[in-house]
Amino acid sequence: MRVVLVLACFLALTSVASAHVSVLPAVARPGDTVELTFRVPNERADAATTAVQVFVPKGVAAKPASHPGWTVEDKGDGELAWTPDTPASAIAPGRTQDFKVTVGPLPHTDRVVFKALQTYADGQIVRWIQDSGPDDERPAAILDLSGDGAGKPKGAWPVYVGGAVVVLALVVVALLVTRRRRRDI
Repeated sequence: MRVVLVLACFLALTSVASAHVSVLPAVARPGDTVELTFRVPNERADAATTAVQVFVPKGVAAKPASHPGWTVEDKGDGELAWTPDTPASAIAPGRTQDFKVTVGPLPHTDRVVFKALQTYADGQIVRWIQDSGPDDERPAAILDLSGDGAGKPKGAWPVYVGGAVVVLALVVVALLVTRRRRRDI
């Protein structure tokens, strides 16, 4: 039983650590014009998300799609902003919403960094703006343009390792539960 509790705590902590504004798909090709989805999770249990701002780098054209229940505004200089039309449209605690933007042509660089601001009903603003590496506390959404030719971005191994750790943990829990049941019989 202790193992299950430890595993549950581990999974809860890893899910909170990965809760940030992200861009989908995470990989594209330079020169392409693509529709991107900015996924915005509300990781707070006590306040709704009441505004989302995404900053598109200079030189990259962007056209936001309408989002039901939200007003979208292109404020110029690459700033796109969404606000809910009513409190019921805000991103509720524990929920996620996707905001679509067509961008391109994409520059001929290794990546495009999309910084974002997430505003909560209590006035807190979370700045998803760090772009120095995978250990950032508040990482920006990064679109990888340096694919290795096999359809996978360079440096994707942490995602695979994380998935393998979760699968391994589930196997260990299943084995322990099975072992305990056999002992109880």
